[in-house]
Amino acid sequence: MKIIELRDIKRENEHIHYRKRYSAVLVYTIDGVAEHLANIIFVFEYNALGSRKLIIQFEDPINYPLLPAKKKLEEYIRTRFEQGDPE
Repeated sequence: MKIIELRDIKRENEHIHYRKRYSAVLVYTIDGVAEHLANIIFVFEYNALGSRKLIIQFEDPINYPLLPAKKKLEEYIRTRFEQGDPE
């Protein structure tokens, strides 16, 4: 699985002040053959000491094992947000 991009990242209204919830469309390929799309939700949850936990939820089924997909997506999202993307 290769992640191409996250499209249409939108911050959703979250009533808990230590959580930031986003929805997006994941664009990925499997073996470079064709692009696939999947709607996802990811949440950054901050604790009192300032560390942040990332929770990822796939809204659409993907044709790839779930745990490796979540791991790759988590790395991609963390890298992107550390570079200054929306947060």
